[in-house]
Amino acid sequence: MGEQVREKPKDPGTYWVFINHHGRRKAKRVGEEKTAKAAVAKINTKLVLGEFSFDRKEESATFKNVADMWLQTGHDWKQSTGEITKMPLRIISTLNSRIGP
Repeated sequence: MGEQVREKPKDPGTYWVFINHHGRRKAKRVGEEKTAKAAVAKINTKLVLGEFSFDRKEESATFKNVADMWLQTGHDWKQSTGEITKMPLRIISTLNSRIGP
């Protein structure tokens, strides 16, 4: 377990927390030195209790998801403009779902 609070020379006055745990590393910009030291104390406690994990798998946004969400939002366009704009998105979205991620 290794946690450090450092100030990077490029950005004086801003502190970073560096975590090294089981061969994995993480750096997080925190702000003030006092806040960074408090964050290190919390992280250290979570590491000891086994509650801290580097493995956060977030679902990435696919083109299909973003395109579908955008198509569902209301737009103040003429009908022809909406059809011309939405058609390529529907085609690409359909092709992407058939090909796979």
